[in-house]
Amino acid sequence: MKNTLLSVSVLAAALASAGCGDTSGVREELGDVAHEAGEVGEAVSDWFALSRDEFDDELAEQRAALKAAMAELEVEAERAASEGKAEVDQAMASLKQSWSKLEQRSAEWQDAAGDTWQDVREDLVEAMEDVKHSLAQARDRLADDESA
Repeated sequence: MKNTLLSVSVLAAALASAGCGDTSGVREELGDVAHEAGEVGEAVSDWFALSRDEFDDELAEQRAALKAAMAELEVEAERAASEGKAEVDQAMASLKQSWSKLEQRSAEWQDAAGDTWQDVREDLVEAMEDVKHSLAQARDRLADDESA
């Protein structure tokens, strides 16, 4: 979510610095980023509306889906072309780091008792979104490598 807000800020600055020039492309990008920010906001809102048991179920389902997607991507990354291999490897390393953070937050979640689970949930949701973002970036790097 922080990245989306940063993207909106950068695009707004680009729009402001464009002056009287053609700003249609910048406006389109700004609209895309705002739309993505709205989707992320809705997803996070949905997470927070769940009870702890519902959240546990959703978390397990999401983690399983992400783990399967990561495994699939790792196989594809192994076959990456040599000229783009470094970028793909870097994106995969970032993805693994995000996954590690998610695992840590998940352990904290399991240990949370009483009312503290609501505080821990926020960090866990952020970690989940980071993994999704890193997964998308790794897919993009791999797609760039395959099209080169």
